[in-house]
Amino acid sequence: MRIFAFLASLLATLQIFSVTNNAVFAQTASQASAVNEDIAAIESDALSFDNTGKIAIASGDVKIVYQGKTLRADKVRWNQQTDEIMATGNVVLTETDGTIVYAAEATLRDEFKDGALKAIRMMMNDKSRMAASDGTRAGGTVTSLNKATYTACLPCKKNPAAPPVWQLKTSRTIFDETEETFFHEDARLEILGMPVLYLPFLSHPGPEVKKRSGFLTPNIKSSTDMGGDFSMPYFFNLAPNYDLTVTPRVTEKAGNLLGLNFRQLLENGQYSITANGVWLTEKENLDNDASFRGSLFMDGEFDLQDKWKLSFKAEEVTDETFLRRYEISSKNYLESNIALSKLDDRNFINLRAVRYNTTLAAIDEDNLPLLAPHLSTEHYKEDIFWQGDGRLTTDFMILRREEGTSVMRGIAEAGWHKKMTTESGQIISLFSALRGDVYKPDEVVNLTDGSFYDSDIRGQVTGHIGAMWQMPFVNYRQTSSHIIEPTVQVILAPNTSIDPRIPNEDSQSVEFDSTNLFSPTRFSGYDRFESGSRLDAGFRYIYENDNGREASIFVGKSERSRDNEFFAPGSGLESRQSDYILDLDIKPLDWMSAQSRMRLSQDNREVLRSETDFFASLGRVKASMGYVFLDRKLSSDDKERKEARARMSIRLTDNWRLDGNIRYDLFRETRVKNEIGLSYVNDCTYIRLGFNQSFTRDRNIGPRNGITLQINLRTLGGISTKSSVYEN
Repeated sequence: MRIFAFLASLLATLQIFSVTNNAVFAQTASQASAVNEDIAAIESDALSFDNTGKIAIASGDVKIVYQGKTLRADKVRWNQQTDEIMATGNVVLTETDGTIVYAAEATLRDEFKDGALKAIRMMMNDKSRMAASDGTRAGGTVTSLNKATYTACLPCKKNPAAPPVWQLKTSRTIFDETEETFFHEDARLEILGMPVLYLPFLSHPGPEVKKRSGFLTPNIKSSTDMGGDFSMPYFFNLAPNYDLTVTPRVTEKAGNLLGLNFRQLLENGQYSITANGVWLTEKENLDNDASFRGSLFMDGEFDLQDKWKLSFKAEEVTDETFLRRYEISSKNYLESNIALSKLDDRNFINLRAVRYNTTLAAIDEDNLPLLAPHLSTEHYKEDIFWQGDGRLTTDFMILRREEGTSVMRGIAEAGWHKKMTTESGQIISLFSALRGDVYKPDEVVNLTDGSFYDSDIRGQVTGHIGAMWQMPFVNYRQTSSHIIEPTVQVILAPNTSIDPRIPNEDSQSVEFDSTNLFSPTRFSGYDRFESGSRLDAGFRYIYENDNGREASIFVGKSERSRDNEFFAPGSGLESRQSDYILDLDIKPLDWMSAQSRMRLSQDNREVLRSETDFFASLGRVKASMGYVFLDRKLSSDDKERKEARARMSIRLTDNWRLDGNIRYDLFRETRVKNEIGLSYVNDCTYIRLGFNQSFTRDRNIGPRNGITLQINLRTLGGISTKSSVYEN
């Protein structure tokens, strides 16, 4: 062995010259290391030999460095005949991967690869820790510890000797560095000093493992309609770039499910496939008479040449209530699509096909559209006219339905925009656009007599020119600042009327607020546009001081040359005078803030819509409260909407937290959802016990009360349990 051969030659030299001085010894080792990095460097306060000269004894802060490993001890004995090193007193062995081993004494052989240790403590490179009465090391890769404890928790700063939040106590623990796996025998899990689980055998990955085949967190539930519900996912690490998760799920009353999730990362993209299926008897099917129920979700994206991308998504389900019954998803609409797109700087091309499904009972799927193809483009060019920017937008689609309106549509719009800032700080924006539309509709209903319009081609042309002026006024004081910014926009456009033969597919609703007050059109789609000239005005005031106090207010409205029939009643834009927009943000104290977004009637300043939130953080308490109001004039069923919500979190100690939230329908005087939970969180542990209530009903799936328990232990994974009671 090279390390022992070097020691032998070095000790022979020391015997000849009777050298015991540490400085000379270290220098000799340093010079030897410069010649060969495999040679050990040794330091100590003193060196002596027995009568035979075959046993060397180094004492007093001994340090041996060899091939990146470091051994420290109070005393080291080297037996030249057996090639064995015995270290005693404060033994510390540092491995090349950063693992540190502490021991009362250690006997090492074969370049530190084999040995026996007593009173062991280990700190892994991921900060997990182990301790044992004694142990052995073989081949430099397998460490076996007797009467061991294992934890991933850091020592308590206030009391390092205190037991960790959780720990495994075992009769024996083996760490195989080749397989990068811990093996625990007769493992007893203790949480907060209390034994909670016994396992005759337990294994888990080592600190260097990123992913590994094995069981994932189990899920345990219980409900009155489905009975016991247990699932145990198993993860197959098939290759570095793809894997499979198989989830068998056993229920007491609703059949046994099988879930699959396959993921693959390719050189030019990635995709995933998730499938769930259950085979049922008539007694097990709680919703219909199908013998098989299931779902299939897929998505992916791939990079092609010249910045092109290909993406797809598929969401399919056998029936409307499968996802909610088995708590897989709460989606109301499912979308399947495939798209080819290119984004180059500010230029964009997207070609796609889309099909929609629904899980709602009130909607007939035959009325849902199939969009194929849908081509949209946007191209920009700088400095095309008077140093302004040009834009060309096109949109072409064919929309089909099994029952109802179908349409083919083509749209092209050319726009121009220029922004200037004057020496006095005024900001002036000039813009214009010209747009042409072509439609070929089919089965558009005449609302007057219920007949269908003919399928002739329709066309329309519109455009606008406009200017926006902004002038920020800033007043800086010694400890505060005030900003006043008025904004005025003028848009000139022809007055047009709605052509009832042109269907409205993508501009059904408008949410008039401060975010779109100055938009040339407030519609999100193309089938409707704003006509007529208009004047938009807004005023913003901002206050800030050095103590963190802040306040801002924004008021705005719009006025047009005439009423606009494109906007539905209740939108706030149907009249010549629009409703008022009011935004408020205030932070009067360091620990409290509030914000509100409102729309007020232009007739009597009555609040038509509001959303207000209060936030507070005071010491160990964080809380928020919200209120949402919608006037009956804005609702589809001529009824008010009032909902209150509140959330609070109390940090009882540094680690314990109590949190809860509630949603309440003030108009119907019914609860929507409640939840309360107690959790413990630190660097290695997350434990939460929660109680939740949901009061919604979907066909024969009723309101639910549930209890959840989540336990996640760093490096070991976790357990999640849930108990639900459905009220029928």
